[in-house]
Amino acid sequence: MKIATAFAKFCGRDGANMSASKSLSAHTTPTNTRRPPFDSVTIGLHWATVLLVLAMFASAWLRAQAQDDVSKAFLLQFHRSLGLAIWVTTGFRLTWRLSHAKLPPFPVNMTKVHRTIVYNGAV
Repeated sequence: MKIATAFAKFCGRDGANMSASKSLSAHTTPTNTRRPPFDSVTIGLHWATVLLVLAMFASAWLRAQAQDDVSKAFLLQFHRSLGLAIWVTTGFRLTWRLSHAKLPPFPVNMTKVHRTIVYNGAV
């Protein structure tokens, strides 16, 4: 029961204060403001990861459709290489985020718990 109560407070569903918290957040966060983007390295790594994952799905699908053993062997090796590339890219993304990345500013109504979850202890 304690977990459910903590989760409800975390999500802003604390019963009587729910309407007050909604109206407060609606007034503190303008809807027409635009936040600054992430830095270009973070954006580039994101899209590189997306392309690698799509290529990995495509290679698995093509391997399933292949008829000869040579094509199947090549596509399996290509699929494994893409998996390794995804691991390396993910490691680089994590290293970049923890050391050099410039994140957009947090919203005004973001709690300390949310900030901790989003950015490794930033409060």
